[in-house]
Amino acid sequence: TKNMPPVDDDAVIRQRLLAKESSIKLMTKQFLQFTEKALNGSAEDCTSAFALLSKSLHLYEFSMSKASIIADTNAREITNYTAFHEEIAQSVDRTEQDIKRLKTQLDKERVHRQHKEEYAAVVKMINAHPPREKTIAEIEALKEEIKTLESHAQVSTAQLDLKRKQFQLLMHCIHELQRTLEQEGVEEENSKHSDPMAVDAPATTTST
Repeated sequence: TKNMPPVDDDAVIRQRLLAKESSIKLMTKQFLQFTEKALNGSAEDCTSAFALLSKSLHLYEFSMSKASIIADTNAREITNYTAFHEEIAQSVDRTEQDIKRLKTQLDKERVHRQHKEEYAAVVKMINAHPPREKTIAEIEALKEEIKTLESHAQVSTAQLDLKRKQFQLLMHCIHELQRTLEQEGVEEENSKHSDPMAVDAPATTTST
């Protein structure tokens, strides 16, 4: 099936105007013939000319009535189309407003959902930690343990300091004793060299 070419409204109106113009020319011609027959022709010719003119007038009147009906119908269709177009425009406007409202509501719901998720995360974090009373008790226990350790550390430091002092005293005594022994040895050697008899006496005793 071949596609029909698009109808040009201007061409259709032009053809209708030309057809009406032809009808008017025809009726004018028939009217002139009827007038001539009425003045110069016989009654039969006059009647025949009048019949043709009447027929053309009836056809023209019928076409005019039909055109009037078509014009009224077109006017109503245009009115209906205008109303329908306005209704569509209003519907589109309402739809756009609904879309904006729903978008705003969706954004609010997203923010609410985000806050709800953050709140749930905070609650989960809080529940993951022990209660405040338990935490305070544990802190107090740790403080007591630290005090005990500090006390033990002080005692250990004191004992270590005492042992260090005792060790220093012992080393001092050892050095003094060593110095005393060295001094006595030197004095003994000196006394031997200063008294020769003290050296020979033991030999005489041995020979006896």
